[in-house]
Amino acid sequence: MALKSFTNHVRAWRDSIRRAIAVVLLDRAPNALGDVEDAILFVRWDAKLGDTVVLSWIWRELKKHRPDLKLWVATGADFFELFDHTFEFDRVVLSPKRPGFRSVFNIAKKLKRPRYVVHLSQALKARDLLLLYLIRPGHVASLDDGLKCVDIKLGAMTEKLHFSEKAIPLLEKLSVPVDNRQYWLPENMTAHKHVMSYWHDNLVIGFCPFGASRHRSFSDSKIVSAIRGILKVAAKQGLSVSVFMIATPDKEKGLINLLIANDLTSKVFLRPTSELTEFFEQVRACQAIVSVDTSVVHIATGLGKPLLAIYNPPDLSPLIKTNNYDSWHPNSDQAITFLADAVAGTRIDAFDDARFDAALEKLFLKMPAN
Repeated sequence: MALKSFTNHVRAWRDSIRRAIAVVLLDRAPNALGDVEDAILFVRWDAKLGDTVVLSWIWRELKKHRPDLKLWVATGADFFELFDHTFEFDRVVLSPKRPGFRSVFNIAKKLKRPRYVVHLSQALKARDLLLLYLIRPGHVASLDDGLKCVDIKLGAMTEKLHFSEKAIPLLEKLSVPVDNRQYWLPENMTAHKHVMSYWHDNLVIGFCPFGASRHRSFSDSKIVSAIRGILKVAAKQGLSVSVFMIATPDKEKGLINLLIANDLTSKVFLRPTSELTEFFEQVRACQAIVSVDTSVVHIATGLGKPLLAIYNPPDLSPLIKTNNYDSWHPNSDQAITFLADAVAGTRIDAFDDARFDAALEKLFLKMPAN
């Protein structure tokens, strides 16, 4: 962990130097004059699923109210089908997650002169500034207010808003209504039929214990106690349930061994997938979701699922970015937020089982009667 922390500090220092140079060389005010294509480009090359889900309502509303604006996106290969087929973007340009300057030049050739660029980063990096310099958009909307190239400055204006609401001032500028902010996750019937081919017949509770870091993930022992808690509380309420483990394919072998070792295979199942449409349909098929702070929270929110969303307590340390709640809480009246205890080491699974059971009881009461 010490080596990883050192590496992260070195990368941050390197990025800050590159950005400072790029600001001097590349930061220019946008120019809407000349031959600008009626398109709005979303820069999503970091390929974060949670961001994609919470911004999905924006694309629905743009398609509905501003069909004159083509939708473009720069994103990772794993997201191609989602943007091309599900959200039906007009242009999807693939990008590495951290494109080098050569990749940026190649991407820029395919994205010349959109009328608008939306890049919702707190601090644009050197590669971002290079892209904007090369494609010469008419306007740039970003949270990075200090740059000359950003003429639609959203940072201070939206500081207290949820991430899903950061682009509202831009939409208002485009005369796009912003009252319907329900996330947009269209059903995929092919993926749905595939999921139903292996789904359990009784009530299924989706459980995601894995977040983006160890600070947002359950330990093995806590995974086991949480599963037993779900089964126990369900039985107490007269419900026959199965637990569906929501996990990435790299977690499959370890989870199977854990379930076998703790005699849980008859009540718990998993089917990790790298296909995003199948992943969405898995969440859609669950009657309720229990999840740590990760993209599953936002998928469940978008699908209107009863949800127990588990977060680290806010402001534990200025050195560890654990307070995701203000910008990333679940936007749903079907959600129950559960905060872990404040402990040294910052663990999202630091909580008493009895308190967790009480939250589960409230969750099950939100489930529709069968």
